[in-house]
Amino acid sequence: INTSGAVSGETNSNVSLTNTKTNTPVAPEVERVTYTDIEFGFMLKFPKTWETNVSENGEKENRIVNYTFGTGESGVTLVVLPTSLEGIIRETLSLVSEEEATINGLAAKKITARSTKDGSPLSLIFFTQGDTLFDLNGPADLVEDIGSTFQLRKNSSN
Repeated sequence: INTSGAVSGETNSNVSLTNTKTNTPVAPEVERVTYTDIEFGFMLKFPKTWETNVSENGEKENRIVNYTFGTGESGVTLVVLPTSLEGIIRETLSLVSEEEATINGLAAKKITARSTKDGSPLSLIFFTQGDTLFDLNGPADLVEDIGSTFQLRKNSSN
């Protein structure tokens, strides 16, 4: 998968984009793009001015896909990986707090941490479906905002 240029509407067969307007913390009445990924069965919304980049590492059961949504100055990352690899993410964190939450009807874990590399503050939301972990991370206000739009298809074929 390699998708870029969400603003211009470029897509591949596993992704669709639509426009909507919502009131959000990002900016009042910001026009949104809906990003839908068919393969992993997720959907989220982000400001139309943001770009989308997708990269992947590993193969089959160890495959990790990174979706970056944002501008050069700000944005969020969604990492999709097997739940068995959650420890890889946790090794990079010095945990400040973790709480169970329900976001958009989905069970989630809201995590506040610091990077073990440079001590920078981190905000993450973990969503799980089957043996797939969805790790949304970035600045706290953006993670909350974009996380509130995150949805999963009920019967994903992972």
